[in-house]
Amino acid sequence: MKAETTKELRFRLGQLFGESLRMSHSLYQLHLIREKIEGRGYEYFDKGDILGEFSRLQGLLTALDLEMRTIHDILKHQG
Repeated sequence: MKAETTKELRFRLGQLFGESLRMSHSLYQLHLIREKIEGRGYEYFDKGDILGEFSRLQGLLTALDLEMRTIHDILKHQG
């Protein structure tokens, strides 16, 4: 059982790390949008860009939450 748990935890922690990198990318995209707005002012098309990144972030946060809950459950059931 210990080897299975180790393998599952390694996988889940890797997934968690991958999701966090994707989240960093979306946050960076929002930073770039902010810089563009700062330089040229807000344009109507910025709304779609911002909302699109918010939507991606929401999905990523859901995935992060799922991975954290899965890790929690694995650890909880190992006593």
